[in-house]
Amino acid sequence: MTLLSALLTITSIGWIVFEISLVVRDRLQGKGKAGNDQGTLYYNFIAIALGMTVASVLNGNSKFFFPGRWSNTVFWIGLYIMLLGLGLRLWAVITLGASFRTTVETHKDQQVVRSGPYRLV
Repeated sequence: MTLLSALLTITSIGWIVFEISLVVRDRLQGKGKAGNDQGTLYYNFIAIALGMTVASVLNGNSKFFFPGRWSNTVFWIGLYIMLLGLGLRLWAVITLGASFRTTVETHKDQQVVRSGPYRLV
């Protein structure tokens, strides 16, 4: 396994562990029930898994690389974009704090959040 493959694998596993920990946290707190969210928990999981699978397939298929040194550049750009996505997800979780759920739902007395990444929405 090359250093680049190891970095992609470690980042992907880290993201998966983070997402699983969010689901486990919700379940332990008795929150994040998937019955009312119309499938968003599953859509998020599928989107993340699909994105990681496509990245892995493209990473292992040389026809998606540019000739010469460009393949490393493309890899680093892709890894950077992946880390930006993970950072945005983490920022959203931290901003919402106890109100964050892995499903789309609200709770009594919940306030509308207008800080962090939500100030842009």
